[in-house]
Amino acid sequence: MNALTPRVTLRDVAKSMNVSVMTVSLALRGHPKIPAARRAEIQQVATQMGYRPNPNAAALAYQRRHSMEHPICAGLAWINRWQEPGRLRGYKEFDLYWRGALEAAERNGFGLEEFVVGPELSFSRLEKILQARNIQGILVPPHGGMAGTEPDRLSLDWSRYSVVRFGYSLLDFPAHVVAGNHIQGTLLACDKIRERGYRRIGYTCFDGSSMRGKAGVFLFQMNLPEEERLPVHVIERGASRKVNLQRLDAWIRENRPDAIFSEVAELRGMLADLGHEVPRDIGLAATSVLDGNADAGIHQNSEEVGRAAIETLIELMYRNETGLPKLAREVLVDGGWQEGGTLPAKVRAPQPPSSQLAPAV
Repeated sequence: MNALTPRVTLRDVAKSMNVSVMTVSLALRGHPKIPAARRAEIQQVATQMGYRPNPNAAALAYQRRHSMEHPICAGLAWINRWQEPGRLRGYKEFDLYWRGALEAAERNGFGLEEFVVGPELSFSRLEKILQARNIQGILVPPHGGMAGTEPDRLSLDWSRYSVVRFGYSLLDFPAHVVAGNHIQGTLLACDKIRERGYRRIGYTCFDGSSMRGKAGVFLFQMNLPEEERLPVHVIERGASRKVNLQRLDAWIRENRPDAIFSEVAELRGMLADLGHEVPRDIGLAATSVLDGNADAGIHQNSEEVGRAAIETLIELMYRNETGLPKLAREVLVDGGWQEGGTLPAKVRAPQPPSSQLAPAV
């Protein structure tokens, strides 16, 4: 097409197929209201005719879609495969994922429904339900409490669906990811802890946890004096409490942390069992102030994570991008710092700016 050739419009495509302009518009955006076969047919004809979206019109349509509430016209699925399904949203962060996702879905004209897969609902039956209801978008929340054997954990024909997963608990499930920015949060927390006068900052996590928290700690330590670089302490889920207490005690005796940044909610109780009072003896900050049993630390903005997941999913559906991608994308939502009594300031003197401590990422 050159500058003298008239632009092929939606109206031209609609006229050639004897359908409405709205039908063509929905089909080209992969909207589930149009049957899949009909969508493919319209998309093929549009391509053959040389149709190209008008960027100005597309921007206006996007603004309209996101600036008003829409009636519910289609459904989206949230799959819960936990061994104890109620535990999933028992975590405050994960409950906010749901709340943010539900609000964003309804604002964009979609319903969001949870499907609990287990003894009463197999994956094969779920597949039939999704097809019967023409549900084409799926959210997969974190699955630390996954039930069943590895091969059948998430046994759906993913080629039929647009899919987004939360976080990094399913490393062998290469869908597009929406998550909190754990490296940014860890760097921010270490910076804030140091600003409050703590110099020996420890980090504790579970075995098998995301490497991103550890990566943030190692990045922060790069510009610290060597004597202030404490090794990461890992708490093993499979070990007994007695063994984990012994290992924690040895780590504290050897490294003498004056503050700990931790993802382990049980850590505060473990410190008490060892005779360490928070914050009198050791300051404590959590990777999640909602679930980490400390009121100082990172607020992960999880409701925004839920909203971002829905917006990402809807855009995939509009572009008719289904299945597990060859190249997965990550959308990261930054966390914020929250002051709290578990980490009071030790000094009032000005501290070095964070730019001198944490390397840029």
